[in-house]
Amino acid sequence: MQRITNNVCDKVVKLAENETEQVVENFRRRNQTLGLNKNSPVKLQMDGTYQSVHIKSRHKMGQNASQAIGIACENETDNHDIIGFHLVNKLCWVGAWLRGKGYDVECPNHEYCTANTNRYDPLSEKDLGYEIGKKMAKLDLLVDYCTTDGDAKSVQGLQEAMQEIFDPLWSVNRLADTIHRGQSQFREVLRAKFSVGMFPGATKAQRNDIKIAFANDLKLRSHGIMKSLFAKYNGDRQQISKCLPRIVKSVVNCYSGNCSDTCRWSITLCNGGIKTSWWNKSINLSSHGLQNGSLKPNKTDKLLIESLLEMKLSQTALNQMQFFSNTNKCESVNRTISTYLPKNKNFSRNAIGRASAAVLKVNNNRDVALAKTLKAVGCGLGRKSRAVVALKKIRKHEIYDCAYQKSLRVKFNRLKARKKQAINFLLNKRVRKRLSGYKKHQLEPKLCQNASPKEFVPQPGCSFWPD
Repeated sequence: MQRITNNVCDKVVKLAENETEQVVENFRRRNQTLGLNKNSPVKLQMDGTYQSVHIKSRHKMGQNASQAIGIACENETDNHDIIGFHLVNKLCWVGAWLRGKGYDVECPNHEYCTANTNRYDPLSEKDLGYEIGKKMAKLDLLVDYCTTDGDAKSVQGLQEAMQEIFDPLWSVNRLADTIHRGQSQFREVLRAKFSVGMFPGATKAQRNDIKIAFANDLKLRSHGIMKSLFAKYNGDRQQISKCLPRIVKSVVNCYSGNCSDTCRWSITLCNGGIKTSWWNKSINLSSHGLQNGSLKPNKTDKLLIESLLEMKLSQTALNQMQFFSNTNKCESVNRTISTYLPKNKNFSRNAIGRASAAVLKVNNNRDVALAKTLKAVGCGLGRKSRAVVALKKIRKHEIYDCAYQKSLRVKFNRLKARKKQAINFLLNKRVRKRLSGYKKHQLEPKLCQNASPKEFVPQPGCSFWPD
């Protein structure tokens, strides 16, 4: 299988490059159909994945990963096709073998080298964005907006490539990912220092559980409000910005226990009443037994809740999330790549071929990608062969399952099951006593509190204490 992969690797890479070029041509035809210039700029979403679960290592200096893949998907259509990708590879078994024999060899400057960067260079998403930008520039494709998560500089590298080839004054605007912004909002709620009487509970552990539920609820509610506003006003940011201050005040009043008057006349996902209120619809609040008035925020807590909501419901946040876009497609591609390039194995020579096969699968689905790959290597399938019939059947089941999972009935049942599971977990947690006796580092040797490391005094219960 390794020899077969070596033989077809170059053909699969070339086929994937042709596919991305075809996607760009489809964009140009789409722009002409809409009456636009065929070379109009496009909107992208970008993300990177590393060949390692952890970025740092306990066993070697520097980063743990030896490979990184940058993915760029278009944000113009609902398909979100991949239009650019780049692999940075440090692995070269030939160079490692020669260095082990005593030869002064450095990758990637020797014959039969599979690495494309030095093994001491850090992996950077900025470099991935730069390389992807150069590939797009060769296809005369401009980018004006790019959505990324909060810890990446790929837009900066993309902009440098555009300025180097097209226009020194060209600017690529970075947009915030709505999903990652919600995760940041969740973390900030956990870090926030609310008053002692804000959350109900007899113990600190119970109040902390309710705080985590409140953080999840605030994150989901902010996302639902912004999504409803974009749907109601069709993405008109001027209309949305006028509603945001009133909505934030209404949500703060709702969490304070006064939602009967303000929630009915603004988009807060709460209609007041009993059964139609947010307290009844929310999984996180209702599963913990919280009702209208259970939270007791003071003036400082209300200001803190307002600032946390403004992370997503403010004019500044709206400017950073202009099109309410995310990087979900890139995250999906990363999971597909992990099936072709498992993180517990190293593929030095065929990594680019495996990544290209994953790109083909995402852009063409399983059946079409397999047919194109076999045709490219000279093993085409017959129109009525059993393999084609089986692939069509698999694709039919995939389409049905996708539509089934997105149906309203299935979504409602899923939420209902999640609520029931949360309630059962909390009941079991309160009733069941902890019998495990777990305590962190309880069997490790300890130092005396008042002793220096040189004056080590064994403590009773540690492994150095004599019998």
